[in-house]
Amino acid sequence: MRIRIPNYQAKPRARRVHRRPDRDQAALRRTGRTTLLGVLAAVLVAACGSSGSQGQGGSSSPAVDAMAEAVPVNYHDFQTGQLLLSFELSVRDKEIDACMSANGLPDPPALPQTLGNDNIEFPDLAAIAQGHLIPPGIPNAPGPTAHMSVAEAKAYTAEDQRCLGRSSNVFEQLNSSVNELNRAWTSELAQIDATPQVRQALQTFASCAGNAGFPASSPEGYMETVDKYTVPLITRDQAAAAHREFVRLGTVYARCFTPVEMIRERLRRQRLTGFLQAHAGEVTAIKSQANAVVERLRRRYKVLVPVSVATRA
Repeated sequence: MRIRIPNYQAKPRARRVHRRPDRDQAALRRTGRTTLLGVLAAVLVAACGSSGSQGQGGSSSPAVDAMAEAVPVNYHDFQTGQLLLSFELSVRDKEIDACMSANGLPDPPALPQTLGNDNIEFPDLAAIAQGHLIPPGIPNAPGPTAHMSVAEAKAYTAEDQRCLGRSSNVFEQLNSSVNELNRAWTSELAQIDATPQVRQALQTFASCAGNAGFPASSPEGYMETVDKYTVPLITRDQAAAAHREFVRLGTVYARCFTPVEMIRERLRRQRLTGFLQAHAGEVTAIKSQANAVVERLRRRYKVLVPVSVATRA
């Protein structure tokens, strides 16, 4: 059963190729102090009993999470890679909260956001089959400036941005290293998607979806079909009907896309070994940076790195 949050606002959704976002200052800037907690996705999936394929087995650590973020092979790697981002934002929240409080200003509660499961590059097919194709809506809670005068709201926003600017930049070197390796891995993924094996599998996917009554020439086209069937129901606040459509569409997508994902994951694993060997120096640096940064800030702010549902060595 999906978690339904009142006042869900259906909005056109961006293209769903969820490769790793650059975690620069702009990406971390909070609108209305809304915090992206990647770990919530792990909690939701665990609650739904997801049984998707796991990444390479291993014990969780900052180094593991950083490498999963830089070179994901499947959904579980991609999900694990969000854990350091969640830790980083938690640290920044603590710093900004202390800065705002020192000036006698209230700090609004963080509202969780999640990446949807409509992730073409790294899909969680088990969750999609249960109808979990989009993240839960975000409640329209009033912000801290809702009852302020224009002048007060302007001053509050300026102070919030000042505190954000003073927040920790110790992640910059790690983020830069992870971004650089991820860009190289993204190029490898594109080459894999262009192989005859994957292209043939995508043609089979299109035929499978069409035979089920949802003609689509690509996964992107299928997600547009999902919007066509579900957005009007969400807009009219017909949650039960929308959930039925998500389950119906998700079941077909998961069944038809599973062969594609199996081929892609096999080819990715074959290429990953050589890729890591070719970038051995960068891998060593990322692991060292991740462990050092997290340990230092964990002790200072008493913030724990969330534990992933599945980890890789």
